[in-house]
Amino acid sequence: MSAVPEKDDILLQRLAEEELIREARLAAAVVETNGIQAWQKCGIPKTNKRFLNNIVLNTLSSNRTMMKAKGSNRK
Repeated sequence: MSAVPEKDDILLQRLAEEELIREARLAAAVVETNGIQAWQKCGIPKTNKRFLNNIVLNTLSSNRTMMKAKGSNRK
């Protein structure tokens, strides 16, 4: 590597600087509209996905069993 930066390095550096400036402007706009709360975590607890998945699976299984029972009662 030479001590003189190449054109690609200069271009990459300029693009990185532009992206940082763009992010800073976006962050400033978010703070202006939402205030500091825009970065605070939501107060709503996370969904218990394991519980929800088990409820759905058990409901489907129960519905299948009930449908089979209704079908055999009609014969």
